[in-house]
Order: sequence, then C-alpha cells, then structure tokens
Amino acid sequence: MNNPFRALKYLPWSALVLSAGLTVLIATAIDILLWYAIAAVPQLGNALLTSPILQIILFVGAFFGIGALSIVVTSRFFRQVLLQANTMWALIGCVLLLLWVKSISPGIPALFLRGLDSISLVAVVVGAFTYGKRYWR
Repeated sequence: MNNPFRALKYLPWSALVLSAGLTVLIATAIDILLWYAIAAVPQLGNALLTSPILQIILFVGAFFGIGALSIVVTSRFFRQVLLQANTMWALIGCVLLLLWVKSISPGIPALFLRGLDSISLVAVVVGAFTYGKRYWR
C-alpha cells in the first residue's frame, strides 16, 4: 500500500519555514506601523475602528493578505522552491504555525493580527490559493 505522507519528507521545509517567517515578519511590521499610525492620528482610528463591519472586513483582509504575501515572498525570494499545490499547502501550514507562535508570544503589539481562529485560517488559505492560482498545477 502506498504511503500518502511519503512526499512530505521531500518538501523543502527549511526554505518554506524561512519564507513563512519572512512573511509573518513583514505582516507584523505592517501591523505595528498601522497601530502607531492610528495612535498618532486619532481621526484615522475613529474612522477605522468604530464600525464593527469595517473591523471584520479589515481583520479578514489582513489574513487574506498574509496568504497572498506568503506566495509573493516565496516566489520572489525563494526561487529554489517549486510552487505547486503540495508546497503551497506546506507553506500555509508553516505560516499558520508561525502566526500561532506570534499570537502566544507576549510583548508583540497587534492590531489586526491578534489570534488565529477558523475565519483567519480560511482567509489565509483563500488568499494563498487566490494569488497562487497559476501554481496549482
């Protein structure tokens, strides 16, 4: 009988974890810059954070953007990784793992990247596979 997990050991895990780390680092930097921008300009904070619908849209959009950013970072900076469906799933797993580690780490301020739930998980997957549509095959 064929082992379905055999292909996992042949994936470029070190490059995928580095790519996911760079993605989470960039997203965290953008999140912290937005946090400081909202603190510096209170009118911006009132406009963005008073509407519950807009907060949900921004929260989902942030995680959608992380999924798309992970594909961009991997395709631009880690050219040795052949992006296919299996490597995209592995990259998503690495991104989600590092987002979880970031969310349990104390001392990192977060505006939109607070924690992982089912909505953020789906948004990362949809963002990655929407942007990486040409790499599916």
